[in-house]
Amino acid sequence: MTQRQNIESPNIFQKCLDESDTDFIVELRSREDLNALSRNRINRDIHLRWYTDYLKRDDDVYWVDIEKSSGKRIGTGALFNIDKISRKAESGRSILLPEFRFYSIEVFYHRFLYAFNELNLNKVYAKVRESEQKILSMNLKLGYKLDGLLRQDYWDGERFYSFHLLSILREEFYANIPKYEEYMAKIQRLAGKI
Repeated sequence: MTQRQNIESPNIFQKCLDESDTDFIVELRSREDLNALSRNRINRDIHLRWYTDYLKRDDDVYWVDIEKSSGKRIGTGALFNIDKISRKAESGRSILLPEFRFYSIEVFYHRFLYAFNELNLNKVYAKVRESEQKILSMNLKLGYKLDGLLRQDYWDGERFYSFHLLSILREEFYANIPKYEEYMAKIQRLAGKI
């Protein structure tokens, strides 16, 4: 069983999802500007059914990102499809409200620490829609490497979408730690001015 754990960093508390987060998740997932691929909007009942199933799984850790200084919920993220044999997991469900995206590196750095230290993974991979160049660029800054293109990988009911497949290996993450720490020092200075 995967141990779901909260993650704490200087500015962000990544709290394991619980039932008290339902309204936030429904609101976040209902925003078209944040969920271009979600054709079906969710409601409380749909989310709570999903949450009941989520609690039964042992290959999925879902967090709600909370800004520590304000106590405000600012986003979500997850590691799922956790494969303990091949020591890999998919990173996704990552949404940060636009005004808090400057925390991205801090959030992902600590999520990677959890993946590589606590879960003992060798690889974290992600999928980014081909048309989302800003998200692709951000993921490359986070240390992901481009593995290839999953052509026409998702049907939304009207058309197919292709996705970039990205991954970061354990040794790549550890080699990037000085760069992450430099970014986080900048974030700390920026957060102190807000």
